Amino acid sequence: MALWAAAELWRGLSQNQRVNGQVLVQLLWVLKGSARCQLEALVATRALGEMLAVSGCVGATRGFYPHLLLVLVTQLHELARDPCPTDIPKVWAPSHQGLPYSHASCTVEALKALFTGDSCCMVVTCMEQAGRWRRLVGAHTNLEGVLLLASAMVAHADHHLRGLFTDLLPQLRSAEDAQRLTAMAFFSGLLQSRPTTRLLREEVILDRLCAWQGDPEPTVHWLGLLGLGHLALNRRKVRHVSTLLPALLGALGEGGARLVGAALGTLRRVLMRPRAPVRLLGAELGPLLPPLVEDARDSVRASAVGLLGTLVRRGWGGLRVGLRGPLRKLVLQSLVPLLLRLYDASRDTNESSEWTLTLCDQALRWGLLEEMVTVAHCNSPEALSCICHRLGSGSWASPSLLWAGGQHSGFALVQASWSITQAPAASTRTC
Repeated sequence: MALWAAAELWRGLSQNQRVNGQVLVQLLWVLKGSARCQLEALVATRALGEMLAVSGCVGATRGFYPHLLLVLVTQLHELARDPCPTDIPKVWAPSHQGLPYSHASCTVEALKALFTGDSCCMVVTCMEQAGRWRRLVGAHTNLEGVLLLASAMVAHADHHLRGLFTDLLPQLRSAEDAQRLTAMAFFSGLLQSRPTTRLLREEVILDRLCAWQGDPEPTVHWLGLLGLGHLALNRRKVRHVSTLLPALLGALGEGGARLVGAALGTLRRVLMRPRAPVRLLGAELGPLLPPLVEDARDSVRASAVGLLGTLVRRGWGGLRVGLRGPLRKLVLQSLVPLLLRLYDASRDTNESSEWTLTLCDQALRWGLLEEMVTVAHCNSPEALSCICHRLGSGSWASPSLLWAGGQHSGFALVQASWSITQAPAASTRTC
C-alpha cells in the first residue's frame, strides 16, 4: 500500500504545474550527485519515470531536457559496468503490470517517457527494433547502444541535437570514464547531422577526432574512427576523405574485431559515395583484404567479403573493359577463398560470398552464374569442378589465381587447385 502511495505521490507532483519543474530539477541533482549511493539514484530514477509518464510533464523540462537525457544515458553506462549490485532492494511495485524492477530498466523507462512526452515516439520505436534498448543496457554493447540512440535522434528528434551537442562538450574531458565515454559516443554519433557539425569549426572537430585515433584505449580509437567516418561521409565534408582513408586502412591491421568491423563498414560507405576513390582503394586493399576474407571471426569475414563485392560493383567499368589493374588481381586472388566461403558456417558470410561472386561473374563475363548459384545452394562437386575448369582454362588463368588455389587444403580446395593447375591453356571444353 505504501509503495502504491509513493507512485501516486510522484504522479500527483507531476500534475502540479507550479512545482513539477522544481521537483524534476531536484531529482536531476540527486542523479548527478548519487555516484556513491545507487539506492538514491534508483529512487530518483523511478520517481522521474513516474513523473515523466504523466501527460504534459515533459514540458517542465524545458531548459534542461538535453542535460537530463545525458545524465540518464550516462547512468546506464555506469550500471553496465556494475550491473548487479546485491544490496539494492526493490523500491516499489510497478505502476502497471509488466514493468520490471531493475535499476537499468527503470532508467530505460524514464528515457522512453522523456521521448514519448516530447512527441518523439519514433525514437522509442527505432530503439525497440532489433533489441537496441538491450544494447544500451548491455555490459559490452552500451556504447553501441548510445550510437544507435544518437542515430535515432538525428533522424527523429533533431530539435534537441543543438542543446545535446552543447551540453556534452564539457564532458569530453571529464575525469569520470562513464561521463567521458558516453559523451564521446554521442559526439561521434551526432556528427551524422550536418546542422550539428556547424556548431564547431571543422578543424576543431577534426583535430579532436584525430587525437582520439592516437589514444591507447581501443574504445576511444574506435569512437574516433566512427566519428571520422560520419564527418567524411557528410555531403559537405567530402574533402575529409583524404584524412579518413589512412585511419581506416590502418585500422584494418588492428586486432580488435569491433575496430576492424567499423573500418570495413566505413570503407564500404565511402565506396558508395559519388566520385569514390575506387582505383586508389583497389590498390591499397590488395594486400589487406585477402587475409580478412579468411579471418577466424565471423563478423570480420562477412564484412570483408561484402567490401570486396562493393569494390567490384564500383569498379565494374574497368573490369568489363579488361583493365589489368590491382582490382582485377585482387578479384582473382580472392576467387578460391570466395568459393570456400559459400560453405562457411556463418550465414552472413555465405550470402555475402554469393553476392560478391555474382558481381565478379558479371563484371568479368565468366558466364558461370548458374554454376555459382548451384554451388551456393547445393553441395555440387560437378558445378564446382566446372567453375574451376573453366576459369583455369580461360583467359582469366593467372599467377594470382594459381597462387590462391595452391594455398588451401581439403577436398573442395584440392579439387579447385587441381582443376586450375591441370587444365590445358587452350582447352575449349564446356560443362
